[in-house]
Amino acid sequence: MCNAAMAGISVKVYPIFLVVVLLSKYSDCEKPKVDDDVLDYDDPRVWTRGAQRKRCWGYETNCRETDRMFKGRACVRQTAESQSAFDRRMNDFWQYGDWGYISTYRDSMQEICSQRSATDSLFKCSKDNEMCVAKNIFMDFRKMKHHESRDSFRKDILGPGKVGGRCKMHTGRMSTRKPGDVLQAWTDELQNYGSLKFKPSAKAKECDVWVEKPTVLMKFDSGVNLYHHFCDFFNLFATQHANGSFTRDLNIIMWHTGATPYFDMFKEVWKAFSLTGMYKPLTDYDGKRVCFKDAVFTLGARMPLGLFYSTPIPEKCSGSGLFKAFHRHMAHRLNLTDDRPDISHPSYKLRVKFMARKTAWRRVVNQDDLIKALRATKKYDVEVVEFTREVPLLEQFNTSYNTDILIGMHGAGLTHALFLPDWGALFELYNCEDIRCYRDLAALRGAHYTTWRDKSKFKVVERSEAHLKSATEKFSNYRMDAKEFVKLVDEAAEKVRQRLPKRRSKDEL
Repeated sequence: MCNAAMAGISVKVYPIFLVVVLLSKYSDCEKPKVDDDVLDYDDPRVWTRGAQRKRCWGYETNCRETDRMFKGRACVRQTAESQSAFDRRMNDFWQYGDWGYISTYRDSMQEICSQRSATDSLFKCSKDNEMCVAKNIFMDFRKMKHHESRDSFRKDILGPGKVGGRCKMHTGRMSTRKPGDVLQAWTDELQNYGSLKFKPSAKAKECDVWVEKPTVLMKFDSGVNLYHHFCDFFNLFATQHANGSFTRDLNIIMWHTGATPYFDMFKEVWKAFSLTGMYKPLTDYDGKRVCFKDAVFTLGARMPLGLFYSTPIPEKCSGSGLFKAFHRHMAHRLNLTDDRPDISHPSYKLRVKFMARKTAWRRVVNQDDLIKALRATKKYDVEVVEFTREVPLLEQFNTSYNTDILIGMHGAGLTHALFLPDWGALFELYNCEDIRCYRDLAALRGAHYTTWRDKSKFKVVERSEAHLKSATEKFSNYRMDAKEFVKLVDEAAEKVRQRLPKRRSKDEL
């Protein structure tokens, strides 16, 4: 696929706006009845007529709450809370943590450069250029010379005349607001988009390379940290919704402009988004003038008020329909399987997974005592797991997918909470004074969350001398009280049992 594009060979056209085109035929969000909300994004039949009830995601115009395919639990009203305060919390959760997040970018898209004819270029962006969409776009990468720089996100590559298309420019529409972080917006990279005298096409002599296949361009966060890299994957999923296409027959390009290598520990996840299961670096186009027929510049991993790196989740709110949809989407695309027995049977023991750490810090030195005490209750099916590089990534995800209570010390491994079932619980042994990180992630997923509350029942047994002035809690090892540990697991288990479905639907499978 990529070799054909690099050679300038035109390949079969695959419409990037597949879902938008199909949904546009049904303005009232008409969709077929899907078994318990399990939506196979790859099956075009789910978007055809013959619907037995109206279905919609949640961000479409006139999409009623009762018609949403993935609904969240939202907020719990607090004692003495006024109706207006409760309504604000509900609205904030919807806007920042649920389908309103998609609406924010989808509804703010405006054309920066408009088509005069169907074959012209098109360029549009969201309010502050967090996401952009282009048709027949020209980009000149002859100035890149990535071997001469170690800057992965250079801002001087696409100067005036180096990026654009043949279209009608609307001066002043594109935001000039500078992002505080390179992973927040595309302003620096695309601010020089302009109207060109030639039409970017397969026949244009100005295009050394013509890329026919739909292309997604992304700026990646850390590839060695599960939490940060899943911000990339989640925002690609969100971009697909905002853009209206879930096709995997596309190119994914990592916007990377320097010689510094990018190490990706979670490459297996790309199969959820691309048929090839891989991306290509932008540096492959170094020295070339490249024209893309359809291009999408994705939402970034560290946007202000973005998901899920800096999400302002209101207190006592949980269960995002958007995150539930992401959970289903990833489970389907990664072929995760549920191997639980009948969870409605009285003899069913909750599956508890304790994530052991092999790092220098944040270890529980008496871990064996905790596990022994929990197994002694004979209430649970307890397993110690080590999510290391030696364990295949998809096997790790499948383990989390079949877990009722996930236990672990503060760290990126707790991102596995995204794969917990709807009734699942996350027990963060100790949050290391980073209170909101995994509490909010669990809330978004809809998982019950608990953490250690009584600090008198654990103690620091070792601390890094190199970090005595900052982040000391994260560079320490701990001994924890076994009775208190079992008590907290029992509390989490009670919440799980209250939420266990009485029968297993296809949605839960």
